[in-house]
Amino acid sequence: MNYELLDLFNSWVAFCLSFTIIVLISLIKDKQNDFRYTSLILLTPMIINGIIVFHDIPHKFDSIATVQLILSDLGLITLFFLRSFKKVSQNNIFYIIALLNPALLYRLSIQFSSITTPSFTLGIISASVFSLSCLLVIMRSKCNRTPLYYGLFLLAVCLPIKVFLQTGTGPALHSFLHATAFLMIFIHYYIQTKKIITDKIQQADKIISDFNMALKNEIKKKTFEIEKHNNKLLEKSKKDTLTDTYNKTALLNIIETYIHTGKYKEFSVLMFDIDNFKSINDTYGHITGDKCIMKLASIATESIREEDCVGRYGGDEFIIILPELTTQESFFIGERLRKNVMNSSSPQFTISIGISSFPQDGSTVQQIISVADEGLYLSKKKGRNAISHKSFYANHPK
Repeated sequence: MNYELLDLFNSWVAFCLSFTIIVLISLIKDKQNDFRYTSLILLTPMIINGIIVFHDIPHKFDSIATVQLILSDLGLITLFFLRSFKKVSQNNIFYIIALLNPALLYRLSIQFSSITTPSFTLGIISASVFSLSCLLVIMRSKCNRTPLYYGLFLLAVCLPIKVFLQTGTGPALHSFLHATAFLMIFIHYYIQTKKIITDKIQQADKIISDFNMALKNEIKKKTFEIEKHNNKLLEKSKKDTLTDTYNKTALLNIIETYIHTGKYKEFSVLMFDIDNFKSINDTYGHITGDKCIMKLASIATESIREEDCVGRYGGDEFIIILPELTTQESFFIGERLRKNVMNSSSPQFTISIGISSFPQDGSTVQQIISVADEGLYLSKKKGRNAISHKSFYANHPK
């Protein structure tokens, strides 16, 4: 059996897996993670086995290479054993030892190779480390059954096999157990690194999810505020600034909507204005005239139903839209309004009213407004302080 090839295989496995683990752990950016510092321990098998692979074997695999391989495993187990004690592992001296360990073991390998009976000395050391490793596995087995500690256990088993069973099936058994041990150590770090990276990805996903949720809520909040502001602006654009009732544009849009959507099968319109308003302005001034307009808007709002709409059509002229009321029914609403205005004071004035209804008096906005205007004109013509439709006229005492 070619023992040199088996040792070459062992060194290649140890070197490649140690190097891969160190690179794998370096992906973890959290420098305070204790798991990352453990990778310093793996510098020992990587450097020692690298020397064996790239320096010793290409020239001649002699006793120095054998001793280096054994001491590399011894150093790895010893450092992991020390690592299990928190007081030791948390001390900066431990990291200094881990960094200097490859150079120390390399120097020891040269010293041990010059001893005439190195097997005896190494056997004693191997047995000691084997006992310590078993103790380490026992300590960890109750709460931490990981591939790392079983890998160290196998590595410890390899040491006495390497020292005492150098013929027969010993080298092959050592090679198999040695490769399995490093593979288990690699699996341990692969699982741990994957778990840490997965946790970080989940944390990042949660941060992104929380950010998206906060952003979504903020967008909803801003959208609501914008919509609320826009609605206020829209309502403000529909209102007359003096009376806070609908303006002409809004009134015509409401009538247009009622006609084209068919929301109501019928509705009526009251058009009214202040009698002798020009005289009021000329006699008492425009301030009093504005007071009359505001007073009329207030009385009109109080005289109608909740579903009715009132607005200033222009100047002292107003319109009330009465859904689902016929001409006769809207007459009573107009009469109530006329009386309320007539009985008011400070300032005192009267109004004239014209009535039109949909669909009896027209099918367009212009037709409805025109008929109401005709009724208003008729009320003025007959003496004011009256309510009229183009088909009838109602006179009232002043």
